[in-house]
Amino acid sequence: MYALAEMLTRCHVLMAQLLAVRLLLARRRAQLDPGEAAAALEGARAGVMQVLRPGAVAPVGVGPSDAGSTAGAVPSEDVDHVAVPAALPDSAVFPWLQRRLRLAQRAAQRVGLAAQALRVAAR
Repeated sequence: MYALAEMLTRCHVLMAQLLAVRLLLARRRAQLDPGEAAAALEGARAGVMQVLRPGAVAPVGVGPSDAGSTAGAVPSEDVDHVAVPAALPDSAVFPWLQRRLRLAQRAAQRVGLAAQALRVAAR
Protein backbone atom coordinates (compact mmCIF):
# COMPACT_ATOMS: atom_id res chain seq x y z
CA MET A 1 0.00 0.00 0.00
CA TYR A 2 2.86 2.36 0.83
CA ALA A 3 4.38 1.89 -2.64
CA LEU A 4 1.10 2.88 -4.30
CA ALA A 5 0.76 5.98 -2.12
CA GLU A 6 4.35 6.95 -2.92
CA MET A 7 3.71 6.51 -6.64
CA LEU A 8 0.61 8.71 -6.51
CA THR A 9 2.46 11.38 -4.53
CA ARG A 10 5.37 11.44 -6.98
CA CYS A 11 2.98 11.63 -9.94
CA HIS A 12 1.21 14.61 -8.39
CA VAL A 13 4.54 16.39 -7.88
CA LEU A 14 5.47 15.78 -11.52
CA MET A 15 2.11 17.09 -12.72
CA ALA A 16 2.50 20.20 -10.55
CA GLN A 17 5.90 20.93 -12.08
CA LEU A 18 4.59 20.42 -15.61
CA LEU A 19 1.66 22.71 -14.85
CA ALA A 20 4.07 25.39 -13.61
CA VAL A 21 5.98 25.16 -16.91
CA ARG A 22 2.73 25.38 -18.85
CA LEU A 23 1.60 28.46 -16.92
CA LEU A 24 4.99 30.14 -17.35
CA LEU A 25 4.81 29.56 -21.10
CA ALA A 26 1.19 30.72 -21.32
CA ARG A 27 1.85 33.93 -19.45
CA ARG A 28 5.35 34.91 -20.52
CA ARG A 29 6.09 33.13 -23.81
CA ALA A 30 6.63 36.45 -25.59
CA GLN A 31 9.57 37.19 -23.28
CA LEU A 32 11.41 33.99 -24.23
CA ASP A 33 13.74 33.44 -27.16
CA PRO A 34 11.82 30.82 -29.20
CA GLY A 35 14.90 28.80 -30.21
CA GLU A 36 16.41 28.78 -26.74
CA ALA A 37 13.12 27.84 -25.11
CA ALA A 38 12.40 25.11 -27.67
CA ALA A 39 15.83 23.56 -27.10
CA ALA A 40 15.36 23.60 -23.31
CA LEU A 41 11.88 22.09 -23.60
CA GLU A 42 13.08 19.36 -25.97
CA GLY A 43 15.98 18.48 -23.69
CA ALA A 44 13.68 18.24 -20.70
CA ARG A 45 11.13 16.21 -22.66
CA ALA A 46 13.79 13.72 -23.69
CA GLY A 47 15.04 13.41 -20.12
CA VAL A 48 11.57 12.88 -18.71
CA MET A 49 10.65 10.34 -21.37
CA GLN A 50 13.89 8.44 -20.80
CA VAL A 51 13.21 7.84 -17.11
CA LEU A 52 9.48 7.18 -17.57
CA ARG A 53 9.60 4.72 -20.45
CA PRO A 54 8.40 1.22 -19.55
CA GLY A 55 11.21 -1.05 -18.47
CA ALA A 56 13.61 1.79 -17.73
CA VAL A 57 16.32 0.80 -15.29
CA ALA A 58 17.26 2.94 -12.31
CA PRO A 59 16.96 6.58 -13.37
CA VAL A 60 20.18 8.44 -14.02
CA GLY A 61 20.92 12.12 -13.60
CA VAL A 62 19.61 14.40 -16.31
CA GLY A 63 20.86 17.83 -17.19
CA PRO A 64 23.69 19.54 -15.41
CA SER A 65 24.43 18.17 -11.97
CA ASP A 66 23.61 20.45 -9.11
CA ALA A 67 26.21 21.81 -6.74
CA GLY A 68 26.82 19.40 -3.92
CA SER A 69 25.04 16.45 -5.51
CA THR A 70 26.54 13.33 -6.96
CA ALA A 71 26.20 13.02 -10.74
CA GLY A 72 23.53 10.46 -11.54
CA ALA A 73 22.01 10.56 -8.08
CA VAL A 74 18.33 11.18 -7.56
CA PRO A 75 17.86 14.18 -5.28
CA SER A 76 16.62 13.40 -1.79
CA GLU A 77 14.05 16.20 -1.92
CA ASP A 78 12.01 18.17 -4.43
CA VAL A 79 13.73 21.49 -3.74
CA ASP A 80 16.04 23.12 -6.29
CA HIS A 81 18.88 24.58 -4.26
CA VAL A 82 20.37 26.23 -7.32
CA ALA A 83 18.81 29.63 -6.83
CA VAL A 84 18.12 32.01 -9.66
CA PRO A 85 20.15 35.17 -9.02
CA ALA A 86 18.06 37.89 -7.41
CA ALA A 87 19.66 40.54 -9.63
CA LEU A 88 17.83 39.34 -12.74
CA PRO A 89 15.43 41.80 -14.34
CA ASP A 90 11.74 40.89 -14.49
CA SER A 91 12.12 40.20 -18.19
CA ALA A 92 14.59 37.34 -17.57
CA VAL A 93 12.16 34.44 -17.86
CA PHE A 94 14.49 31.80 -19.26
CA PRO A 95 16.33 31.06 -15.97
CA TRP A 96 12.95 30.41 -14.35
CA LEU A 97 11.96 28.10 -17.20
CA GLN A 98 15.22 26.20 -16.80
CA ARG A 99 14.65 25.87 -13.07
CA ARG A 100 11.13 24.49 -13.54
CA LEU A 101 12.35 22.06 -16.19
CA ARG A 102 15.07 20.80 -13.82
CA LEU A 103 12.43 20.29 -11.13
CA ALA A 104 10.20 18.42 -13.58
CA GLN A 105 13.10 16.15 -14.53
CA ARG A 106 13.82 15.44 -10.87
CA ALA A 107 10.16 14.68 -10.28
CA ALA A 108 10.18 12.29 -13.24
CA GLN A 109 13.22 10.51 -11.80
CA ARG A 110 11.37 10.04 -8.56
CA VAL A 111 8.27 8.76 -10.38
CA GLY A 112 10.52 6.22 -12.08
CA LEU A 113 11.90 5.07 -8.73
CA ALA A 114 8.40 4.88 -7.25
CA ALA A 115 7.25 2.81 -10.24
CA GLN A 116 10.11 0.39 -9.69
CA ALA A 117 9.22 0.10 -6.00
CA LEU A 118 5.58 -0.50 -6.90
CA ARG A 119 6.53 -3.28 -9.33
CA VAL A 120 8.64 -4.94 -6.63
CA ALA A 121 5.87 -4.59 -4.03
CA ALA A 122 3.31 -6.09 -6.41
CA ARG A 123 5.26 -9.34 -6.69
